[in-house]
Amino acid sequence: MNEFNVAPPPSFPPPQTPPKSDSLPGFAKGFIITDLVFCSIRGVVGLLAIIGLLLLRDRGPLILAYTEVITNFAILFLGLSANILLLKKKLLGMKFAYFSIFFTVINLISGCVGVFYKAGEYTNAAQKIGATVGGTVTILVRIAIIVLYIIAIKQAYDFLSARNSNDPYKSY
Repeated sequence: MNEFNVAPPPSFPPPQTPPKSDSLPGFAKGFIITDLVFCSIRGVVGLLAIIGLLLLRDRGPLILAYTEVITNFAILFLGLSANILLLKKKLLGMKFAYFSIFFTVINLISGCVGVFYKAGEYTNAAQKIGATVGGTVTILVRIAIIVLYIIAIKQAYDFLSARNSNDPYKSY
């Protein structure tokens, strides 16, 4: 307090204080572990996509099939690397996480195009509505998962940055 009984203004940005715990925040840790499972499922989906690509070569746009296969394996390898590094408290995992998000968004866009392509093939109105509604709900759930993952890695980044504020190269 000063002579006018007014508190001094806070400093901006507020200084980062090292976290009291040596463990990642609960939500970040839980969702990163959950994403390890999601990435593993992506590997299985990628293998099934290769089988489907071989079986159905001449049906549908091949660019969507190739995009699906490539992005599934990119999500598998980048996501697993990101999540394992983040759980080991390594900031390098953030770079892998950003690339995993990028390929997840590409995969999502490919899925959107695939839903509308498939819905266009149906002649029955009920099938078109069902495909569109089902596809839209699936896309919305995937967007929610991406947003939750971004929140989790942001929490992990804040934790790791504060933890390593004295030595920025400690976590690499």
